[in-house]
Amino acid sequence: MKRPEPTPKKTFGNQTSDFNELIQILKNKDTIEKLSEIEREYPYWEKFRIKSKGLNINTELYWSYIKTQRDRTAQNFSLIDSNSLFAFKFNTPPKILKLLHE
Repeated sequence: MKRPEPTPKKTFGNQTSDFNELIQILKNKDTIEKLSEIEREYPYWEKFRIKSKGLNINTELYWSYIKTQRDRTAQNFSLIDSNSLFAFKFNTPPKILKLLHE
């Protein structure tokens, strides 16, 4: 079994050029429609990288954007026992919400 490629670190290198490049991606309506379709499936990095191959974008930069958006909407949840704290975070993407309310 092939070991999955590690996810890129969620960082923005040269912030001005990364920001400008991200703005250009976000301005392209066709690209955003395709990326939104991919994102609806809430993919992990490997799947996102494969599905976005033909889009001519910096996939690592856009992945950082996706991860930032996911972190922004994540719910924090902590379990405490007598010895330690277990902290989790989770998201409820639209696909899950739809299944929960059917």
